[in-house]
Amino acid sequence: SYKIIAVSGSVKNYLVRYEKINPEKISVIYNGVDLVKYAFNPEARKNLRGDLGLQENDFAVLSIGQVTAQKNYDLIINIAREINKGKNHFKFFIAGGEYGGLAQRLKDKTKDLGLEEKVFFLGVRDDISSLLSACDAFLMPSKWEGFGLALVEAMANGKPVLVNDIVTLREIVGERGEYGFMADNPQSFIDYLVKLRENKEFYVKYANLSLQRSKDFSLDKNIEKLNDLL
Repeated sequence: SYKIIAVSGSVKNYLVRYEKINPEKISVIYNGVDLVKYAFNPEARKNLRGDLGLQENDFAVLSIGQVTAQKNYDLIINIAREINKGKNHFKFFIAGGEYGGLAQRLKDKTKDLGLEEKVFFLGVRDDISSLLSACDAFLMPSKWEGFGLALVEAMANGKPVLVNDIVTLREIVGERGEYGFMADNPQSFIDYLVKLRENKEFYVKYANLSLQRSKDFSLDKNIEKLNDLL
């Protein structure tokens, strides 16, 4: 091939380091997102929160992705257990295909901890944009990612985002967390979530930062980059 496209700087670094490919041959062009498609929809929020059984004071946290070891959903259950020891009204939703025995193990763990009304497995969904509108924050606890498309979709919806502190996701939220929150343990995630729920000004700040950052991943912008390769 004459040119290789990597969907993130992390993927490029991997290709150079482990596949021994000439870095001059590789261009980084992010997966583009249709910002209009994932824009916040107040009507969808109203309708879907009712369908999900959410009350006005519930703080809904959404994660998207297949139920695999990579996605690290055990962490969400551990967060839910600790954060709901008080009357914090946090609810966690996981949207993604359930394959193999891992999903059942996680559901059993949720039941054993008495979290059936706090952690919900939604399975495969075709209404991701509406789910993003219905939720209040987005959490991606992945152990590794090639890019993080669902994260960008959440930012386009204007949701504050929280991610596991790994190099690929850091590339999206900023090396110093300029556009979102990075953590590597349940308590840090809990501290961020509680502050987002209790401090409206803080919440709005990071919602706006998400929107601002999502524009760097617009479909149009990345199509232009592809055209420039020709």
